[in-house]
Amino acid sequence: MAVDKLEKLMFELGIYQCQEGYDCILAAMELVVEDPKRLKRLTKVLYPLTAARCDCGSPSVERYIRSSIAKGWEANPEGFSKIARRKLTQAPTTGDFLCMLYEYLKQIRNG
Repeated sequence: MAVDKLEKLMFELGIYQCQEGYDCILAAMELVVEDPKRLKRLTKVLYPLTAARCDCGSPSVERYIRSSIAKGWEANPEGFSKIARRKLTQAPTTGDFLCMLYEYLKQIRNG
């Protein structure tokens, strides 16, 4: 995974390193890149694995990511539409956001 590209994208979206969800998003995306099927098992697989990497509880992972999404949406809703490749009228759910990031990173990686 292109961590530097993900970090740049998150900054553009208004998701900053000082937010609790920042490290959770990075860890979750590393896990998704390793096995994209984890996107289909968020609460049973992805969040617990992310929690272990971030030294927090599984419910906290979802809450921290959701909080970062809300802050980013407030700062740059157009950026979210860009990575979704369609017009969004509200902030994406946590799962949708992780799917959007994964697809966007795949697109960047494949040129």
